[in-house]
Amino acid sequence: MTNCLTFELGLTAAARTNINHYGIPDPDSWTYAPYSSTRQTGEGQIKGFGFPAFSWTWETLNQAQVGRLLAFFANAADASRTMYVTTHTDTGYGPQETATGTAIMDRPMDGQGKTMIDSTRDPSYNNVTVTFRRFVEA
Repeated sequence: MTNCLTFELGLTAAARTNINHYGIPDPDSWTYAPYSSTRQTGEGQIKGFGFPAFSWTWETLNQAQVGRLLAFFANAADASRTMYVTTHTDTGYGPQETATGTAIMDRPMDGQGKTMIDSTRDPSYNNVTVTFRRFVEA
């Protein structure tokens, strides 16, 4: 049985669409954390606090695909941008679920895992990771 993958991005809720429609393949791996930090309580238990965060990682993307991701940023100085997204979650409550809302998307940058593959005809990149912070479900 195959799972149907749903990864969506958009600058508005109405424009949110599957990343495949932008010519970007589904990520090879993804993470989801239901909170951004943990703290130990006085009773010794660990509790989660903050907004959910997640990431999408591609083993390899060509220059055009990376360019389509970067096109969501208004200009080169923007290191992050609020996006409307749908992603897979990992809550541990039954089958894999998705969540939709807004999150701050960080620009994938060289030196943070993303590296160019020199020996390819079509410039390509390894380990492209897009991180999302401050996820708020809608």
